[in-house]
Amino acid sequence: ETWELTKMAVDPAHRGRGLGRRLARAAIARVRDEGAPRLWLRTSARLRAAGRLYRSLGFRRTRRHPFPDDTYDRETYTMVLDLDPSEETTP
Repeated sequence: ETWELTKMAVDPAHRGRGLGRRLARAAIARVRDEGAPRLWLRTSARLRAAGRLYRSLGFRRTRRHPFPDDTYDRETYTMVLDLDPSEETTP
């Protein structure tokens, strides 16, 4: 099974309140509870705040991509978070 975090966004009027971090942590917890070995995402280099958030949560850039036929019109890069189902906390 492959798990992917997609289309996560926070309305600009509500940014800076930690909502994106809470959404991402909830998604990570759900995927971890399901026993997934890793969580993938793709993001744009232009979305710098998103990239910082994902790195702070433990995602790392990778050249590997679980969805080779998936293409976006914008420049993107892939990140992956390796999960350990025995861990109880997320950064």
